Amino acid sequence: MDRKLIAKSLLTILTASLQVYIILKAETIHLPYLVAVISAMVLGYTEPRRGWLLALLQCFFVFLGHSLLKYSDSPGVRTELENFMLYGSIILTFAA
Repeated sequence: MDRKLIAKSLLTILTASLQVYIILKAETIHLPYLVAVISAMVLGYTEPRRGWLLALLQCFFVFLGHSLLKYSDSPGVRTELENFMLYGSIILTFAA
């Protein structure tokens, strides 16, 4: 751990919070998936050797943020769509 990685971890928290916001507000899966891929590519570009660590942090923060901020626990189409966007974004973060 050095200062660069800590600074890039703050960027990771910012991109994860953006992803959570988009997951909660989006009506389709396309925008959250696009944001997940672009943010993962940005993190990989900024830290090519330890990008996997930033990807793990981003996945953790996206999952944690969604778990804390989701609107309702009632089963329904919206909940299933949010879960699909959440887990798809996590998988795409590792792929990108």
